Amino acid sequence: MGLKARKQHKEQHKKQPQSTQKLQFDEIDTPIGVVIVAAKSGLLYALDFADCFGRLNRLLVARFGPVTLDRAADPGGFSSRVRSYFGGEIDALQDVPVEMAGTPFQRIVWAALRQVQPGSTASYGELAASIGRTGAARAVGSANATNPIALAVPCHRIVGSDGSLTGYAGGIDRKRWLLEHESAPSLHARARSVRKTKGEGIVQAAFEATRLETERPGIVAERAPSADDPLWEPGRREAQIFRKPQVGGGTGPVSKPL
Repeated sequence: MGLKARKQHKEQHKKQPQSTQKLQFDEIDTPIGVVIVAAKSGLLYALDFADCFGRLNRLLVARFGPVTLDRAADPGGFSSRVRSYFGGEIDALQDVPVEMAGTPFQRIVWAALRQVQPGSTASYGELAASIGRTGAARAVGSANATNPIALAVPCHRIVGSDGSLTGYAGGIDRKRWLLEHESAPSLHARARSVRKTKGEGIVQAAFEATRLETERPGIVAERAPSADDPLWEPGRREAQIFRKPQVGGGTGPVSKPL
């Protein structure tokens, strides 16, 4: 095919209208704001916080062209997975089927992100090295920033080389909350289950036992658990802890270290 013919073919291709992707979406209330999932044919296409909807929509259009979103109850079972994750099953989103549709490099980075397990973190440099691109931390960071499926493709687990919490589209407070949520699953699960059926003394014993299992430094209880205190949550030593979302999808009080 000659140069002129190639140009004509390219122009004709540009003029062809793109078909509209029809996705199903749902909204899920979580302790740190409303989460939106978008799915089609059993694949998760997007997951983000509702106050980041502009970003979610922009990334969908960039990947798939025109998109329509039709509300559905628990599309593909992904809403249930999100609820399970926030309920303490921190691996509930580990193996969900996803449709990424990025550039080859982005897809490699996003696949590597899914290898960072709950309760652990990696730096941008470590992620770059894991895909054989040592020295490409900045390019990895750019791919990380365009991740369209939060939580399931856990970009919140990527931190600075010194362990600091770097940028996160959903906000640093959410990133901190997510990492702390994932850091002590046994503490959450065992203290909650015992508290429902046993007295305060047994809860205290369970708390002391599971606290020793938490290896992440700085994750301690704000105060000892109490059988008659349903709002107690294990977390950092803080003046306040995250509560249920306020009206309008807010996250409630943001904790401040003592």
